[in-house]
Parts: sequence; structure tokens; C-alpha cells
Amino acid sequence: MTGEAAEPSEPVAKYQAREEVHDLGEAACFTWGGALEGMRLTLPIVPTVCCFAGAIGAAAAEKGLSLFEATLMTAVVYAGVSQFVAIEQWTDVFTASTVIVLVASVAVINLRLVLLSAALRPWIGHLGAAAVYPTVMMISEPNWLIGMRYKAEGGRDAAVVFGSGLLLWVICVSMTVVGHVSGTLVADPKRYGLDLVTVLMFALMCVNFWKGHADTLAWCVAGASAVVVWWLIPGYWFVLVGAVAGATTAAFAPSISE
Repeated sequence: MTGEAAEPSEPVAKYQAREEVHDLGEAACFTWGGALEGMRLTLPIVPTVCCFAGAIGAAAAEKGLSLFEATLMTAVVYAGVSQFVAIEQWTDVFTASTVIVLVASVAVINLRLVLLSAALRPWIGHLGAAAVYPTVMMISEPNWLIGMRYKAEGGRDAAVVFGSGLLLWVICVSMTVVGHVSGTLVADPKRYGLDLVTVLMFALMCVNFWKGHADTLAWCVAGASAVVVWWLIPGYWFVLVGAVAGATTAAFAPSISE
């Protein structure tokens, strides 16, 4: 018998790794300092978000929504791309069928927020309702990515996600007002490429999340699935299908690579 400790078996090593992740989650906290840090981390994307939110306000004005209606929509819905979809389908006269189509389209797109919120559960789930519910109310792709990157770099204050989301919400509501007042200045987002802002921002921020071939496979499956569904099925089902396909592939990718 030597004095060296035996190497843990593979199952034991995996169990220890899970325990380390669990301990990290248990060590999470929620402070105003973390919220301020989240706001600080959000500053580089503020100009982009301003343009995007301004385009929503201008598009709403072009469709005939009042300043109050446009501002209320951003303040309550706060869902980015799905707001553009709702505005595109807005009509002067609503029937039961148009309401159903509008609600279904927006609901399908916003199902992505369910996946983002679920991904935060291991980190913030134990913090209590006072921390969890305000955080998920503010969830969007930018602040979710900011929070997950912060956590991946060793951060533990979950209020980073809330603080980032709160700042983004204030900016979006304010710039919706500015965009509505400015009228048709940016009413056509495609003219300035603003319809691609969220996609490009999300893609750039995802770069640091790549950890190997398993991620590449999941991302490719998600993208390919979304393109196929977009080509074959009308509406915005490609958002949900791509997300589910990518998540499912990521769940099984480690075992496939082994």
C-alpha cells in the first residue's frame, strides 16, 4: 500500500463534479451590489438596445398605436422580437381569428423565455420568491447571457441577472417613447439592419460559451432544425423547435462523444 491516494473512479469523479456545481449554486447570493454589477456589465450593449427599442416605438406609431399603448406594451410585455411580430399583425379591426393568430404567434416566440428561465433554476432556484420572481420577470436574451457568462467566470451573485434586466427594461421603455415620438425615423427596422440586432448580439455573446465539439453539434442541430421548420411551417414555430432540438442534442451529446 503506497502513501498516494487512489484516483477516484469515473462514477465517483462525476458525482464529485455534480456536488461542486451544487455547492456553487448553494453559495449563490442576491445583493444590490450584484444588481449594480449587472448594470455595469450591460453598458456595452446599451446603444444597440436603444436602437432596437426605438424601432419598436416607431413601428408602433406607424401602425396607429398611441404613445400610451406603445409604452404600455413594452413595459408589460417586454419581449423584444415578439413585439415586432405583434405590431406587424396589428389591425384596426380585430376578430376572434386575428386575436388567436396574434396571441399564438407571440406565445410561440416567447416560449424561449421558459427555456432561459429553466436554465437559471440551478443557480437561483433556492434563493426564494423575493429574488427569483423579479429576476425571471426581467429575463431576456441579453441579461441571461450576461448572467451566465458572469457565473461561468466564477461569479455567484444572481442579482447580476436582475440588475442587467432592470436596466434593459428602463432603457426599452424610455426608448419606445423616443421612437414613437420620432415617428417614422426608424419605423422600418430592416432599412437599418435593426431586425438583426438581437440575433447578432446573441451570436457574439455566445462565443465564450463554446466548450468543444459537443456544443458545436448542439448549435448546428438547433440551427438546421430551425431553418427546416421555417422553410416548411408558416409562423414562428422554428424558434421553439430549434431551441428544443438544440437542448435535446446538448443533453445527449456527452454520451454520444463518449
